[in-house]
Amino acid sequence: MLVALILVSVGFAVTLGLLLFGDKSGAGANAGRPSLSSSSSSAPSFRGELESESKARAKAESEVQRKQKELDEQRAQLQEVKEQLKQTKRKLFEQKEGEKGSNDLAKARAEVERNASIQLEQTRAGTAAAGASRRRGLLRDSVSARRRAFSVRACA
Repeated sequence: MLVALILVSVGFAVTLGLLLFGDKSGAGANAGRPSLSSSSSSAPSFRGELESESKARAKAESEVQRKQKELDEQRAQLQEVKEQLKQTKRKLFEQKEGEKGSNDLAKARAEVERNASIQLEQTRAGTAAAGASRRRGLLRDSVSARRRAFSVRACA
């Protein structure tokens, strides 16, 4: 009875192992029934698969870390380029503002010169009109003085 109990326990352990880890050998006549040779050979192959999976996982993790480092470097480069773009835009804006200021200054200077020219022309026209008016007044005065002098002479 003890032997039967041991055989049943071993069979249960083998069945449990196959159910948990699966039978990678595929279908066949012995697919449902494990044999001693397949169970003893499945242990080293399981270890090999486990090692290859852990190596593959380590390789994948190192690849992910390498990609993460590359991504971080690219992000840092992107931030640098963005900062350079901001500085360039700021310099361009300041340059345009400086040009605008000098353009505004030139326009204001031209406007002042134009206003001064207009005022000068108006002053010249006023002066010319006053001079002409004065000349006419002097001419009238001299003509009337001559007439009076002539009439005084004629009367005397």
